[in-house]
Amino acid sequence: MEEFSNMCNNLSNLKVLKLFIGKNNKINNTQICESISSSLQYFKSLQCMELVMMDSLNRQNCIQLFKNFQNLQNLTKLTLKFIDQSEIMQGIIHVGEALKYLTELKQLQIHIGKKNCVNASGIKYLQEGISHMEKLNELELNIEENDIRQDGAIYLSQSLSKLINLVTLKLCVGSSNKIEPQGAISLGQAIGNLSNLKFLTIQIKDRNYINQDGAQGISEGIGKLHLLENLEISISVANNILTQGAISIGESFKSLRNLKKVQIAINSNLIGQEGAEGLSQGFRYLSNLQDLSLILHYNNISRANIGQSFQHLQQNLKSLKLFIYQNNIKQEGAIKLGESLKILINLECLELMISTSNNIDSFGASKLGEAIQALIKLKKLSLQIGIGNNIGTEGSISIGNALLQLQSLQELRLHIEVDNNIRKDGAQGLSKGLANLLNLEVLDLQIRENNSIEKEGSCEIGSSISQLQNITKMQLDLCLEDLYNISLCFGKLQNLLQLTVIPDLGLNKKKIQDSVPFITNQLSKAKNLKYLTYKNSKLFLAKIQKKLPKLVTLN
Repeated sequence: MEEFSNMCNNLSNLKVLKLFIGKNNKINNTQICESISSSLQYFKSLQCMELVMMDSLNRQNCIQLFKNFQNLQNLTKLTLKFIDQSEIMQGIIHVGEALKYLTELKQLQIHIGKKNCVNASGIKYLQEGISHMEKLNELELNIEENDIRQDGAIYLSQSLSKLINLVTLKLCVGSSNKIEPQGAISLGQAIGNLSNLKFLTIQIKDRNYINQDGAQGISEGIGKLHLLENLEISISVANNILTQGAISIGESFKSLRNLKKVQIAINSNLIGQEGAEGLSQGFRYLSNLQDLSLILHYNNISRANIGQSFQHLQQNLKSLKLFIYQNNIKQEGAIKLGESLKILINLECLELMISTSNNIDSFGASKLGEAIQALIKLKKLSLQIGIGNNIGTEGSISIGNALLQLQSLQELRLHIEVDNNIRKDGAQGLSKGLANLLNLEVLDLQIRENNSIEKEGSCEIGSSISQLQNITKMQLDLCLEDLYNISLCFGKLQNLLQLTVIPDLGLNKKKIQDSVPFITNQLSKAKNLKYLTYKNSKLFLAKIQKKLPKLVTLN
């Protein structure tokens, strides 16, 4: 470590320093921390520092490591990452003391990994340091699974409320911190004081038990941020925000007319149909919105009309992401969604996932297809139909008809999971749409088992893909029989550079082995192919490499 100190003595003009201290070092941590601390006295010009600790720190280590932070008066950006089980709680008081000296800091990121036993007292020490950073304009705090509880959230709020110059705040309260309603309410009050915020991310992970009162408190704080342009809210399992919590989020949008990008993710909080509609009603105030993501998993929204305010977003919305996972929206919910989507005629990017246990059936899928057909400005489309939605031939043909109209499309992800029963005629309907996408550059196609597309269906899809001469990147996730037939198109895709093949073979090594010669023979005809990923075939990569010597990467 003496060599390290001597080297540092010659770096007095250093501006950027990154230090990563890994696990199981042959040199003990006390020596490492002493050497780093000694070196800091030379770095008086330092402006940006990142310190990542992946090994355990006891109290004495922290005393050594942070005692010379007072020399870093010119530091404007600091990142501190204490990885899982680094035992930082033993010395967190010294981290807080060190932060008090960094009054010129403008950007701060602190990540405390899982199981560091950081409690409310630990957060209080950090709060005492952060509160001195009046010039801070970017703050990211990520406190993973620890034990800060309600009092810790209150201490955190006390430091936040003093950072009135913040423009960007990213706050993640990790799993099982149990901040409860009062902790969330105090965070909301603090956030409401940050009148200069333009970018806000707040993540409340599972088992924090904020309930609907906590969600309402956070929402009320957000509602005061009139300059906000970018908002991300994520509330995970076992927070129990229920119907009223979701409605309060929607109501917070009334005064947020400057929002351009919004992402809302609510997982397993039982917001129900009324909560989903109350949340979506808030979108009617966001006429300047350009990018919207709404992710609702396991919330029992049923037939909710989540697109009821989309007409207010028609003018400026360019990107929309809707993930509806196990909410049982059925035909009626899909029909309502389709009617709302077709209004968004200026969309350029649409990501729509209707996962398993939504039961939209063929008529619901047809209405979604009709809606997509109206979005002729789309350049990127992702459509994922989960297991057992049973979209049938009719739904698949409707999706194919939609593709016929999307002549500007450059990227397509089309995933049709198990048990959708699209059959041969449905596959042929899809193929007609695919053949029309002459500007397509990226294709990700998945058709899983029990869709019964037969040889005729897969051959027609392959024939359609072979006409897409602008494709440079492609991923195929197919059952073996379909992959055989579709692989016949490879030789005609002369601009194909990157390909991922995922044969749905389970663990049957014999089937994998038998498939390799034929499919690699087809791959060899793609003259410009440089990057190949061939899943489920590690045992046969050498054979593939021999057949395809021009590949740059193969895995």
